[in-house]
Amino acid sequence: SWIASTLPSSQVSIKSVLLDQERVVCGVGNWVADEVLFRALIHPDSCSGAIAASTAACAALASALSSVVTETVHLLVMGEKIPDTWLFHHRWFKGRGRALSMPDGGRIVFLTIAGRSTAVVEGVQKKYKSSVSALDKADKGPPGRGKKKCLTTKQHSTKSSRGTRKVKG
Repeated sequence: SWIASTLPSSQVSIKSVLLDQERVVCGVGNWVADEVLFRALIHPDSCSGAIAASTAACAALASALSSVVTETVHLLVMGEKIPDTWLFHHRWFKGRGRALSMPDGGRIVFLTIAGRSTAVVEGVQKKYKSSVSALDKADKGPPGRGKKKCLTTKQHSTKSSRGTRKVKG
């Protein structure tokens, strides 16, 4: 699929990839990325290489991206509100005394992924991790780069005004 060819076969989180305006599609912001990943049932800290290696995950991601963007534009044009079943409404109340759960009872937790506050519905969004062999097969880089594993949330590289630095966790 087109989305598999745009995903890096690496250890970068899928949320980070979606927020990269030059990677998959431009215009995806923080809440859109969370909504897309929620609908695709993909944990935002999933390894992009593992997503790229899964036909089902790529199909779910492409479908969710298309539907979230299409439905949002339609609702805005029609002057309608975004439905309460969307994660969009429930992600804004972090720490404001409201229940942090979806209408169906799914518990919302907040993580920092790609330097951004990220809403995740526990038990609903699957975390894809690359096995060493699956990532090696997907990696088309130069030989001898060594085997990789998916970085955890706190291990991702982040950019600052002083360049790229490794976050220790």
